[in-house]
Amino acid sequence: MRVEKNLQISFRRLPHSPQLIELIERESEHLRHYWPSIRSVRVAVERPHGHRGAGTATSIDVNLELCVPRRRLAARGSNEDATEALHEAFDEAGRALSTLRQRHRSLQPRLVPAAVVG
Repeated sequence: MRVEKNLQISFRRLPHSPQLIELIERESEHLRHYWPSIRSVRVAVERPHGHRGAGTATSIDVNLELCVPRRRLAARGSNEDATEALHEAFDEAGRALSTLRQRHRSLQPRLVPAAVVG
């Protein structure tokens, strides 16, 4: 199952951007390298409320939610550049999935070879 089938993207107080959507799709698919059974990915790209001042730099916030079996993970990114904010959020999600994978593997029973009788 591909992640794109269970990918939800929303833009709040920002216009939709085909380039950002494509980047989100690529990054979502890349997360499968860390955890192949991702059930869903929700991405919200938004300009925080109240940033209306002319000439001031405004940040773009990215909130990311991943659902994997028996877990729900969240990651965030914030930057003046939406692309950088997305990379921050997906990097954080990748680290969280990597940590989860390591913990999961450490809980797996290890098979110990039987002693060889000579």
